[in-house]
Amino acid sequence: MRYFLIFLLLLLLFPLQGALIKNNAYECDLTIFWNSDRKVESLEIYVPVPEDTDSQTIEMVSVFPEYTIENGAFKFIFEDTDSIRIDINFRVQTYTQVQEIVCQDRKEIEDSYDLIDYENTEIVAKAKEITKDCENDREKVKEIFNFVQNLDYEYNGEENSASWALRNMKGDCTEFSFLFIALCKASGIEARPVWGWLPRNSKVSHSWAEFYLGRWYPIDPTEKNFHVFEPHIAFNRGFIEAKGNRSMDAFAYYTFRGDPPTTYMKTELKMKEIPYWTEKKANYLNFSCDGTAYIDISESSAFFRVFPSSLCFLIFALPFLFTCAVIK
Repeated sequence: MRYFLIFLLLLLLFPLQGALIKNNAYECDLTIFWNSDRKVESLEIYVPVPEDTDSQTIEMVSVFPEYTIENGAFKFIFEDTDSIRIDINFRVQTYTQVQEIVCQDRKEIEDSYDLIDYENTEIVAKAKEITKDCENDREKVKEIFNFVQNLDYEYNGEENSASWALRNMKGDCTEFSFLFIALCKASGIEARPVWGWLPRNSKVSHSWAEFYLGRWYPIDPTEKNFHVFEPHIAFNRGFIEAKGNRSMDAFAYYTFRGDPPTTYMKTELKMKEIPYWTEKKANYLNFSCDGTAYIDISESSAFFRVFPSSLCFLIFALPFLFTCAVIK
């Protein structure tokens, strides 16, 4: 009877394990508003085109108003206006990604946002301190990730620099990401910011990072798990703003011609869960640190999506129950 009760308890808990690897699809309506206190002669707004990654598949449904594509962004042009609205509808499938890091090719370090001040003397000194005993780039990334975990999470509603986060040892997702990226860059490992949303809280935008070691690896410095990248919706992956007269938020930037107005830009996202529309499986990626081994278990991970979690557990538990019966 005791073994049977243990079995029932595990049977009830196992769906929680399934939730950890659950992958979903969503329909998203992104609306961007821009307003100013006076009309501008000409206004250009750029919105990054969201991309497929190992952890998501994107399908654009509709974009309004008319646009062109320029340097990986939707480009909208408005004349003599003080108020505009842009509507972007897209579908996304998210996949949990389990990964070990390949220690291989680096990417040249590129200039980044001013707030990712990786050449700051405090950032450079801290990067050397953190990685001084590391034997390879994977260990460097892991130590940097562990160090950023020491920050106290404190929502501040504004973006502060990586060096600010280092001096104050606090911040929200933006400061966590900027500090992680700056320390990686200072260690010779290219990294970039990513903006988007967490499906579990789509009302608030979120920031995380990607670093490059032979390929781009997603990582969320505000989360505790280094190897498991749970579903995120990535909309802006390292999108660099244009030169000149500009302003930017996480999902769009604009340039204008005319006297500088007082402007206001905001984004709103409405999201609903929908069925999968393709057969692409979840991405479970395992690498050896020296890059010599590669195991793709995506097909086995799909098993948990096809069969109910409890049924999977029942199949795996049969040998255990049989053994218990024999012992008894």
